[in-house]
Amino acid sequence: MFVSDLPAKSLFMKTINFNGYYTCTNCITEGTLYNKQIIYPYEKNNYQLRTHEQFVTTAKEVEAKITSGSGRCTSIVGIKGLSSLLKVLLRHFTEILPKNDLDKIDSILSAIRLPHDVNVKYNYSIQSINNWKAKNNRLFILDLGLPILTPYLPALYISHFAIYCLLVTVVHCPKTREEIQVSNKLIHYYCETSSKVYCPPIELYSLHAHLHLPTQVLMMFLFEQLSNIVGYFVLDHGGLAFTSSFCFESAI
Repeated sequence: MFVSDLPAKSLFMKTINFNGYYTCTNCITEGTLYNKQIIYPYEKNNYQLRTHEQFVTTAKEVEAKITSGSGRCTSIVGIKGLSSLLKVLLRHFTEILPKNDLDKIDSILSAIRLPHDVNVKYNYSIQSINNWKAKNNRLFILDLGLPILTPYLPALYISHFAIYCLLVTVVHCPKTREEIQVSNKLIHYYCETSSKVYCPPIELYSLHAHLHLPTQVLMMFLFEQLSNIVGYFVLDHGGLAFTSSFCFESAI
């Protein structure tokens, strides 16, 4: 499995960057320009899946245009990088919380002591989440975030965040197909209501990408259950607990 951040992924796969109109490599949903950034409104999602054949055909068309001189190859420059959905959420939370509450949250995080086999330390403030590593994000979503933030966030925000933590926990290590189906309902509800809880700019690609998680997890789950079937099912990553970079799967 090739794992990278999304700017590097677009370069590796020769696709448009994450801030383009057709950035999703799973479906052909078109982004919408909103306040100088591309967002992916839930009600405009197009779930027609991309196929390998379509990728190859389109790539050949692009190469033909470049060769004939009717098209041009654009460089990938000036890209700052994608914020995962957790980073987008925490930035929003830190903007509405008073400094005193932020200091209390930082104090709790810095005081956490975990078993040596986990070995995760929060050396940076919640306001400096860009400096957090994948293991910090993973632990925060699965275990720490909800109990720490509950006393400080408004009821609407913490309730919505609880749904997010729950759906990620389910796809982290699903034990049955039914659990994956439940996660699919949770993810669609979460994505559909996000713009109402926050505002339209929350509907970035990092939110849209979550919609493909249940299918990706289910494909690998079926492959594990039906080990005699080889081929299509093995292409996806399965439960997030079995990936080398948890937080990069579907931009968590």
